[in-house]
Amino acid sequence: MPTATLPPRQSHLDLADRLVDEIRQAGTRVGDHLPEQWVASRCAVSRTLARAALGVLEGEGAVAFRPGRGYVLCADPVALRETRSQSAAQSVAGGDLRTRILRDRVARRLSEQVTIPELVRRYGEARSPVAKTLARLAEDRLVERGAGQRWHFRPMLDGPSALADSYRYRLLAEPAGLLEPGFVPDRPRLADLRARMDQLVAADDAGFDTALFDELDRAFHEALAEGCANRFLRSDLLDHLKMRRAPSFQSPAPVNRLRESTREHLRVMEQVERGRMEAAADLMRVHLQLSRPSWPTLSVRGAPPLVAPAGTPPGGR
Repeated sequence: MPTATLPPRQSHLDLADRLVDEIRQAGTRVGDHLPEQWVASRCAVSRTLARAALGVLEGEGAVAFRPGRGYVLCADPVALRETRSQSAAQSVAGGDLRTRILRDRVARRLSEQVTIPELVRRYGEARSPVAKTLARLAEDRLVERGAGQRWHFRPMLDGPSALADSYRYRLLAEPAGLLEPGFVPDRPRLADLRARMDQLVAADDAGFDTALFDELDRAFHEALAEGCANRFLRSDLLDHLKMRRAPSFQSPAPVNRLRESTREHLRVMEQVERGRMEAAADLMRVHLQLSRPSWPTLSVRGAPPLVAPAGTPPGGR
């Protein structure tokens, strides 16, 4: 299997980090087989994304593809985790350019249109990393190439109005995706999600992992979007999910809301697995209505927008 020559997407790099953790926790040893389906189940992603994460590790020499067998582990998982953690720490110390650009846009410190020279001056980076960052943002449908040297930011969750529009869109689109003829559920993926969500719900408030909630929430909505047989609706839903992964105007939800949101996810999946798509769509609609944040009506003129770190869940997803 040829190794990709293009730089990996940031989402694939993040998924590779998660995969290293799963490999270490599973007790996988050098020389062990890493089936794509196992990776997909452990990380609660599609096989396409599993293959992308394996490709990242292959490029780093951590795994190798063997014809007729698939991927095998070539590096000690503990040492691999330490190496990647050091690399991530160095990246954070230097400031992740993608995150800095997105946070500045959400906080409206950047205009809707920018150029590479403007970003080079603002962030003190060379032209090449700025251009590569914009290219990756374009892959994730967060920016678009405009006329001349200009780049245009696509709509983002940069305030209460945008967040409200997002929830209204999802109320229309996500239930509709479940009702499209030919919906194909990824049953192994849903089963894995159910098992992990059951564990999350069982945790007490002190042990409730909000980062895990965020990961499972994204995987839940992504799995159902990918099951939609309407190619245009599926594409729009997945693009919207990419936009929601970016830094945004959000407020953390209390643990009891996140726990109930997880239970709502479980009810939706139960109906999907039974083929009761009308019931699943109704439950999805209720879930989104309950998750929609209620913003205060007091004036906040002059106050800077709240920018939460990427991955901070709003009113329950």
